[in-house]
Amino acid sequence: MGLCCSKQKKTPKNDIEAPEASVGLLNEKDAKKKVDEVDPEHVTFEPFEQRGVLHIEDKTSLVGMAILGPNIYVLSMNPSTLSIYKKEEPFEKIDEVNLKEINTPWDMVASPKFQCLYVTDGSTNNIFKIAIPSNEVKSWLGDISYPHTLSITDPDEHVLVVKNGKPSTLELYDHEAQPVNRIELPDKIEYPKHAVRTSAGNFFISGKTKGEESWRVFEVSAEGKIQRETTESLAECYHLATTAEGTVTVADCWKNRILVFGPELKQSHELKVETQWPRRMQYLNSEKLMYVLTGEKPKEETGIKNEEKSDGEKAIAEKVEDRGKAIGAVCVYGIRETAKP
Repeated sequence: MGLCCSKQKKTPKNDIEAPEASVGLLNEKDAKKKVDEVDPEHVTFEPFEQRGVLHIEDKTSLVGMAILGPNIYVLSMNPSTLSIYKKEEPFEKIDEVNLKEINTPWDMVASPKFQCLYVTDGSTNNIFKIAIPSNEVKSWLGDISYPHTLSITDPDEHVLVVKNGKPSTLELYDHEAQPVNRIELPDKIEYPKHAVRTSAGNFFISGKTKGEESWRVFEVSAEGKIQRETTESLAECYHLATTAEGTVTVADCWKNRILVFGPELKQSHELKVETQWPRRMQYLNSEKLMYVLTGEKPKEETGIKNEEKSDGEKAIAEKVEDRGKAIGAVCVYGIRETAKP
């Protein structure tokens, strides 16, 4: 089956809990402790070490990943398939679905409310809907465009689609593929790559800055106005994910890292991934777990001459050539609240 997993040391349970209703009077020391536990100014959000890794060595071109119920769904092309694994270790593979209706699968999101997956087709500019657990595939929406990326809004579970153009737009659709909203983006965001909606109703968008080679994350209002942006120049960043606490994580793909930004888009943490090219992410607020899809490309697709590669990159290329397959993984990370000193 080509599947293996590496078990990581479990992270201690977070010892910061919401305060109980106060009974009687607190002394000064206890009162300060209670304030530190609940005051947002005294709380930071940071990744734990890895909780586990699902290694996938029998598929080429891993392009999408979503968590729905007890399962991890992994999307690949050549051929177009949907592989299904248990999301608990040892990540047992339980099924594989041939997606013959989808020519070039590119991205995928899950809708817990409507028990389905949405998958984009990069060659036909369509979105397909896969019912769960029947795995029935139906065409759902047409006339999308590059970058063929999706996200799901919370709590209404509208499908958010990014479309490049003049102007580029964000488009929201309900579960029956009816348009809900269309937001024109400012010209400064030249090539929007992915977008997610915040709990406040704004949008975080990864994209290239017009007139520059830099990529950034922008916060844009529901009216399409830029509220703030990251100051750090990123490599071509792929997916974003948000938490209920307002932080945003960024897959800085070509630098092989995940960046974590606070609600004001100030960088707070950097997380190196175990394998290369982090591409897709999903954060589960209920479990405080982040799932990251990574994939290592065959040598001929890297765009780097062999003599320019590091020893590590050469070793990866050799492994890929030996098997003729891409190496990929779903890495699981825990995110916790910790009180600041």
